[in-house]
Amino acid sequence: MFLRSLSMGIFILYCSLSSSLHCYSKNLSFDLIHQKNGATQEAFGYSVAGVGDLNGDGHSDFIIGNYKASPNGLLEAGSAYVYSGLDGSVIYQIDGDSTGDNFGYSVSGAGDVNGDAISDFIVGAVRASPNGIFWAGSAYVFSGADGLLLYRKDGSAPRDYFAGSVAGAGDVNNDGFADFIIGATNTNPGGLINAGSAFVYSGADSSLLYRKDGGSVSEFFGASVAAAGDVDGDGRADFIIGAPYADPDTIDHSVNSGVAYVYSGLDGSLIYKVKSDSADDYLGFSVSGAGDVNNDGRSDFIVGAPNTDAAGLLDAGWAGIYSGVSGLLLHSLPGDSAGDLFGYSVAGLGDVNGDGRDDVMIGIIGANQGDFDYAGSARVISGADGSTLFQVDGSGLLHEMGYSVAGAGDVNGDGRPDVIVSAPLADSGRGQVFVYGLVSTATAEERKKHPARFELSQNYPNPFNPTTTIRYFLPKREKVTLEIFNLLGQQVRALSEQEQMAGEHTAVWDGKDGNGKILPSGIYFYRLKGEDFSETKKMLFLK
Repeated sequence: MFLRSLSMGIFILYCSLSSSLHCYSKNLSFDLIHQKNGATQEAFGYSVAGVGDLNGDGHSDFIIGNYKASPNGLLEAGSAYVYSGLDGSVIYQIDGDSTGDNFGYSVSGAGDVNGDAISDFIVGAVRASPNGIFWAGSAYVFSGADGLLLYRKDGSAPRDYFAGSVAGAGDVNNDGFADFIIGATNTNPGGLINAGSAFVYSGADSSLLYRKDGGSVSEFFGASVAAAGDVDGDGRADFIIGAPYADPDTIDHSVNSGVAYVYSGLDGSLIYKVKSDSADDYLGFSVSGAGDVNNDGRSDFIVGAPNTDAAGLLDAGWAGIYSGVSGLLLHSLPGDSAGDLFGYSVAGLGDVNGDGRDDVMIGIIGANQGDFDYAGSARVISGADGSTLFQVDGSGLLHEMGYSVAGAGDVNGDGRPDVIVSAPLADSGRGQVFVYGLVSTATAEERKKHPARFELSQNYPNPFNPTTTIRYFLPKREKVTLEIFNLLGQQVRALSEQEQMAGEHTAVWDGKDGNGKILPSGIYFYRLKGEDFSETKKMLFLK
């Protein structure tokens, strides 16, 4: 078994022997957009996330956590770095305040927390000691516009490990501001030692919206947290929490089968409870919203169980993609070999290959590559059929490629979502992070200049708040209209009604009607219509 310790806060690190990597793709070509390397043996890339377009250059940016960094001589105070998607330059470097804070242990995009139309971001410092409370932990929400602190939330008791997991939650309370969720694995609610907790906070004023607690000793509820999208179709953002050490069906809580819980953003009620039937599966070690995988208009979700003995293979690992409509399993995804730890990390990506279905990424940190144990891998999985679209492999001993994976947004500006994956022990333990752009067999530039046919892309991000981008391609010059419709078929906005040149075009919708009034959350349709072409797609607006 290979899992970081949650009960003692122990982080297992090794040295690697090589900084190279191998990649392959069955159905897509790909480009390495950015590679970022750590400077010393500091767990660079322990956490990664997309953060949206912070600097307004049309390219999504990304954040990397380095919790063992020692800025300004403060041992393991930790650091987090926000990079430009356009050129890879550092937009912000933010450092931990005190020795041993482990700032950067967790990172996430937060959405637009403060209502300035620019996405913000969150960094966790799991071993911070706020107000002298030893290792209570702290979470920091920063403005994407200027990098200044918006909110700090703290654990309340020693060794809470508050902010061991952090995530943007979407607009849970429908007030127009993105909210956020923080996990604290080692809280003791009701006297239950290490049962764990998770807290959902308002983006508008950081007030507590919901607190959810584990129900048994040593569940480590809150080990993973994520936005789930609108799972139940009520127009509110829902959220998902993992409790990988939970055992829901027996008295012996050491069996560690694991549970993942999906909660309603509307009232905090439980929508779905996904559990494992086998000991030591650690289901819920990783969780994420998956987007609309089956194209039914609802958000789906993905859960990882990295120590499942899939097909009898010890610790091969497993991940499952579940329907938001029914809670039923859509895709069962097992690891290939014993010890793979498939599902150690999971992430929703958006529609990578342009087939109208959202795709996901899965980290496989225990995968062996040749003679290199724990070289690791990360795999992009088709939401349509569960097949592998793309895989990147580590190629050195104990690289642990896939330790953290995330959707990066559209980093390279080609209209498709890109991916970010880390190998925190690569390059002799310095750590490496890779951002890949997945493109069609034609190069992105050729596709932009000389599209072969009319094409309307899925909007990105989707679901979205506050804005989303719609890309489309015209093979010839002609007059086109791009319109937004509500569920009743009523036009609410015309984004384009003009003659346009052949090539790639983009339009941004801000969730407002033609009079500038913000529209309600929910499903909308956008239609591109030309002289002899018409195509309609749907999108989800979450305030």
